[in-house]
Amino acid sequence: IHAEEWLDVGRITLAPGTRIHGRVTIAGTDLPAPQATVVMTQGDPFQDIGEIDLPTDQNSRVAAADNAGNYEVLHAPRQGQLRLTANAPGFARQFRNNVTAEEDRSIRVDFELQAGKKIRGLLESSGRPLGRVKIEAWPKAAEPAHQGSLHADGRFEIAGLTPGNYLLRIHAQGFLPVELKNIPAGNHDLRVPLKARGNASVIVRSPQGSVLRDYRLSVRRYFEEHGGQIATVRNVPARSVQLPPNEDQAQVKGLELGQFVFQVQADGYASTLSPIFTIDEARPNAAVVMIMTHGATLEGLVQDQAGRPIAEAEIRTQPAGAADENPVWRMMSALVPDRITRTLVKTDSNGRFLLEGLAHASYQVMITHPEYCRSVRRNLELDTDQVRMLAPVVLLRGAHLRGQTLVDGTLSGQVKVILTPVANDSKAANSVDETALIRVEAISNNQGLFALPRRVPPGLYEIRGTGPIGNSVQDNIFRQFRQMTNSMKNLTVLPGQELVETEIRITTDQ
Repeated sequence: IHAEEWLDVGRITLAPGTRIHGRVTIAGTDLPAPQATVVMTQGDPFQDIGEIDLPTDQNSRVAAADNAGNYEVLHAPRQGQLRLTANAPGFARQFRNNVTAEEDRSIRVDFELQAGKKIRGLLESSGRPLGRVKIEAWPKAAEPAHQGSLHADGRFEIAGLTPGNYLLRIHAQGFLPVELKNIPAGNHDLRVPLKARGNASVIVRSPQGSVLRDYRLSVRRYFEEHGGQIATVRNVPARSVQLPPNEDQAQVKGLELGQFVFQVQADGYASTLSPIFTIDEARPNAAVVMIMTHGATLEGLVQDQAGRPIAEAEIRTQPAGAADENPVWRMMSALVPDRITRTLVKTDSNGRFLLEGLAHASYQVMITHPEYCRSVRRNLELDTDQVRMLAPVVLLRGAHLRGQTLVDGTLSGQVKVILTPVANDSKAANSVDETALIRVEAISNNQGLFALPRRVPPGLYEIRGTGPIGNSVQDNIFRQFRQMTNSMKNLTVLPGQELVETEIRITTDQ
């Protein structure tokens, strides 16, 4: 939606949903399965990345069979794949996969339920009280897990199983997770010993040796085999620590087995990682002493191609290898905690900048200014509390790129325009000033006009577009691919060029 513009999305017409009905009976008879229910879920894997058509009202997804075993599900989607699951106490659940919804037609799906089996057992916690417990039995078929129930004395039961072997997964608060393979349905004497999770303590000191008592503490998994990457620890959130005068260490409980580090943020210091510590069955407790760092400093100069300083340029720290244009990288990076210090400064009137208090890690810095092309300085290893001078950063002037989008020959808005470098453009791939445009996008406005959000450096490019298509996720994927292929054109940005204008032509042929 563009500023100061109204977007007319047209008339929205709601169509009646599909009706799904049938009977749930006992296998081999015409008798209804008592207290049966039928649950409707999405059966199309593409829906994971597209719109979900199922009704939001949970009652609309679950239908209870009547005394004769008849059930009815209303307001089902009019297209796509659905999965129906029939359940009844004492019976094995039954699936109907790949139920295809069709417009203007009701669908009949019947179920015949077999007698169900159970897995029963006892959780042995050595006298420790059980908190929240999740018990799952996973069949070897591609089906959802069966959920178990737990009694106060530690006895558990998983019902509604078909004959066969199952994978049991047990997650009990305060205990290590348990995974048991090839447990047969019908096993009623399973004993599961639970082992307590590990604990760790940490003493945080300044470089001069004094104990810090006020800081923010996180525990991170540590992957030495992947270059020291870190990850969040599920169920162990970060917390603020304020130690009283008579205490010098913080305690963390509930750790699973593996390698870990503490990550500490404190006023006056850079974010610091502790030495690596290990929690295993032989060593369930760990004691760590760590020394805070003041952080590294990056100093540099930003100038244009004539050597003139550029004021008000933004300098932003990023993790090494960051690719903001890549949606997959953006999604994955949001799930990973930072080792770096994220900060932003602007150059002064002399084009100089100073980044201070940077955590020891691998960095890249991105330099942006509205009147110049973006540039990135990569492979910056900062592992000491020292000042590092960067070579002068030279920003290219580049060109503005704008144009119009036509759908079937008519100026149209809501067209996504995508600019990427030509795949074999070695100049772009090996840019001397480290300016590399990977991908930049824009959306055309109501008048069918677009402008890329930043300047484009000289080079060879491909530009393409795709417009609004429809509601079907599968159709969207293939039609968008065809539109981008058919609308693609080559484009050259020359040195010294201030403005490049072009047009994108899209056809909606079927």
